[in-house]
Amino acid sequence: MITIEKWAGLITNASPYSIPPGSAVTQVNIQAVAPGQIQVRMGYTTVSLSQSATSVAATTAQVLSMIRYNQSSNENIIVHLSNGSLIRRVIT
Repeated sequence: MITIEKWAGLITNASPYSIPPGSAVTQVNIQAVAPGQIQVRMGYTTVSLSQSATSVAATTAQVLSMIRYNQSSNENIIVHLSNGSLIRRVIT
């Protein structure tokens, strides 16, 4: 097990040979949800959006990225589509 006493952050645009101790070039199976904190990423889960939310955009637009975040006690997901639209849904 690797123990890092001081997390120097994620530095994605640097060589892994020239980064300061305690920093990383890639971030796998951990996530930075709150500033100054990292935590283990949960496993994969199936997410389905309601038909009304996806019927207009999904036929003509591709999913570019998705991000998960917590708000109150709910898990939420934002989907960024290639036509520029964003869809926000609560994960149940």
